[in-house]
Amino acid sequence: MSRSLIVLPDDSAEPIVAAIAAASTSIRIKMFVFSAPVLLEAVIGAKHRGVQVRVMLNSARRSGEEDNEATHKALERAGIEVKDANPAFDLTHEKSMVVDDDTAFVKSLNWATRNLTVTRDYAVVTRHPHEVKEIIECFEADWQRKTFAPGDDSHLIWCPKFGRERICQFIDRARHTLFVQNERYQDSVIIERLVRASRRGVKIHVMARPPHTLDTDKLVEGVGGLRILDD
Repeated sequence: MSRSLIVLPDDSAEPIVAAIAAASTSIRIKMFVFSAPVLLEAVIGAKHRGVQVRVMLNSARRSGEEDNEATHKALERAGIEVKDANPAFDLTHEKSMVVDDDTAFVKSLNWATRNLTVTRDYAVVTRHPHEVKEIIECFEADWQRKTFAPGDDSHLIWCPKFGRERICQFIDRARHTLFVQNERYQDSVIIERLVRASRRGVKIHVMARPPHTLDTDKLVEGVGGLRILDD
């Protein structure tokens, strides 16, 4: 099979660590938060084995909080090429890794200990050549500060290019069931599509983060979308 699924925290960091340990030529990493010691050690170990490692890290959250400064310095000390993510975007929320140009990881999880041990997260591992090529092309475009332009034949959903459109199309094609899991539901267009699907008879199962666990500044937007879906 060209794709497989990693489920966190059940599968632990082991599949990711094993992939890094198996790398023989190159590793590309793009990450929103990178702080887990076990993964930092694995990446530095790959560099010491002679693997070409390049890392792009989100520079700061919209609040100005910096999560990656210590990791950035540790990677540089190890001789690893590391850059802030493309400044064309307010933030880079992508979490991906490509190993040896033939295996790509697309993840919901940050490389933080909490995401590896406590939170429910997923990673899709793909060896499909078209999908791996897309992720490499996006990485190289961001690394070189160029524009990434996925074509209409893109297998992946890229934001901000056409993310909302592709997700809406997916919802609109549903005929019987939809299982949706997300931290918050706040995009009015996506919410409208889910409501329309429900009204045409699609059974929708929605899972969200409990409101009492949300930060205060995210509480209203987090609960508002759920109220609309509930109504």
